[in-house]
Amino acid sequence: ANVIKEKTFSYYYTLVNRSKKDIDIVAARKILTPNLIQNIRTNEQLRFMRENQVTMVYSYSDKNGVKVLDIQITPYDYK
Repeated sequence: ANVIKEKTFSYYYTLVNRSKKDIDIVAARKILTPNLIQNIRTNEQLRFMRENQVTMVYSYSDKNGVKVLDIQITPYDYK
């Protein structure tokens, strides 16, 4: 994880058992986005991020290090 610009925090995940060609990116985004928003809204460890209106970017790569997708969650999304 790192800060990529002011008030934007990025998390990096590797899908260790999957290749990009085997992933339905549209379906993954559809499933992940509401779950990420719910987690941001309810996770006590993310209170600081919520209170400071931080945008969070979740970056997913496949087992070969190839970027699969980025999901950006803004304060507007989780308010």
